[in-house]
Amino acid sequence: MNDKLEPPKPGKPVAGQAKGPGDFQPPPSSGALPGQPGYVGPGVGQDPYRTPAPGTAPVPADNKAVISMVLGIIGAMLCCLPLVGPVAGTIAIVLYVKYNAVYRASGGMAGGRGMAIAGLVCGIVACAMGLIYTLYWMVAGALIGAAGRGLL
Repeated sequence: MNDKLEPPKPGKPVAGQAKGPGDFQPPPSSGALPGQPGYVGPGVGQDPYRTPAPGTAPVPADNKAVISMVLGIIGAMLCCLPLVGPVAGTIAIVLYVKYNAVYRASGGMAGGRGMAIAGLVCGIVACAMGLIYTLYWMVAGALIGAAGRGLL
């Protein structure tokens, strides 16, 4: 008994093997069910990245989405400064709402949806953390002022 696998002979391509660069052919589907030999999963031979059809241009991101994301990130990063987080976060949320109206009116064709959602999330975080820090600085300032006047 020969337990060794023999390499394929030259000139005879194996199913699923390329003959040359850019010449890959998926193995033929036998109609087998999942888990059975010969089964080829869904999506084989399809582009996983959904490349647009030739002649179509990618949709550019909407400016409201980009600015919402940038302000949301800036607000989240600078939320420890009084009023910076809440102001930047509020503007980011308002720009998300305006972008969302444009997105719905375009039937989902406006670009930048992910950036707008990132701006919304960062804007909410910036508002919440910024308000907490603003209240902290107000209370700390009042306590320091009261201590300076000898009221404590």
